[in-house]
Amino acid sequence: MIYYYQAYKIPIKSTVKLSHLISLEGVFEEQYLSVEIGEMPKVFNAPMEVQNDFSHLSAKYNPNEYYLEIKGVAKYYTLNGNKVIIEPNSDNMDEILTYFYSNCLAAVLFQRNILPFHVSGVFIDERRVALFAAPSKTGKSTIATKLRELGYRIFTDDTAILTIRNQKCYALASYPVTRLWQSSIVNQMHFEEVGKFKLLIHEDKFGFNFTEDFSSEAFEVSAVIFLDIEGDNITIQPVNPLLGMQLLYLNIYRKNWVEGMRKQSLVFRQLTSLIDKVQLYRATRPKDIPTFDSFAEQISKEILKKI
Repeated sequence: MIYYYQAYKIPIKSTVKLSHLISLEGVFEEQYLSVEIGEMPKVFNAPMEVQNDFSHLSAKYNPNEYYLEIKGVAKYYTLNGNKVIIEPNSDNMDEILTYFYSNCLAAVLFQRNILPFHVSGVFIDERRVALFAAPSKTGKSTIATKLRELGYRIFTDDTAILTIRNQKCYALASYPVTRLWQSSIVNQMHFEEVGKFKLLIHEDKFGFNFTEDFSSEAFEVSAVIFLDIEGDNITIQPVNPLLGMQLLYLNIYRKNWVEGMRKQSLVFRQLTSLIDKVQLYRATRPKDIPTFDSFAEQISKEILKKI
């Protein structure tokens, strides 16, 4: 059976159910990204740069190919931004697809000369969004969830792509799933425990669907807020364009691929075009102190209600 979906406005044709994605109909056949179960290629089309960040993970890539092996889970191969092959090595399809949603879709974007950014975000109003940029485990998803409790709908979780149109910056969301650590789940009131699902066996992190808030359209970005953990108090300050460009670079999703996939010029063009189109802020909270409620309230008061 063939299933049809979309992510980042990319139409997808899959032999596997991709339950996190939005279903799709009515797109011409040649436009699809193809996703299938199969065997890895015996050889690659060009030399591959090796990236081994973790003992359980092996990754290789060049500008047109991306190979990933997660020991005991699956192997993955992405080619030319239009094909993904998955070779399972377990029966846990949910865990197998978690790496498709993250690494493989990101590789598809890179291969299509599209940069994904490591951001979550909320709607400010019906046409504008604010994005939160930060490394993993800094609190992007948690702060978006806390702002949801204050009435701001969730726009995206973990990634988005940014484009410039008519001298304004627009963001396109990934798909309607947010990810929260269990410690954050018990301290929020929007998502119910019954709705959570496990993402990875070895991590205490869960997903929640937010289809009721989600839109696959592009929305104007009014602010990018760089989150950090620092000091003893909550602080919110504007960021100048030079620092903002550096911080945006650090928050490219899978930034370590840029050199091996030969995307340096794409990065430069993208960042220089974005930097003067949005308001930039840096918001910090203290470490190991439960401040997410007051952090969200202060971001709402000092940024979201003023832009």
